[in-house]
Amino acid sequence: MAAADYPEMLALVASGALRPEDLVQRVVGLAEGAALLPGLHDARRAGMTVIDPRR
Repeated sequence: MAAADYPEMLALVASGALRPEDLVQRVVGLAEGAALLPGLHDARRAGMTVIDPRR
C-alpha cells in the first residue's frame, strides 16, 4: 500500500469501518512462534498469527 493512502485507511480504522483486528486468528509468544515457523508452508488456518514477544 502506498504511503499516500495511509491517511484514508487510518480514518477508516478510526471510524470502525475497517477492522484489522478481525484478520488476527491468534496471538502467540516467541517460543510458540518459533515452533510454528517450520510448518508455515503447509498451514491451513485462515487469518494471521501475531507473535507478541511480551507473552
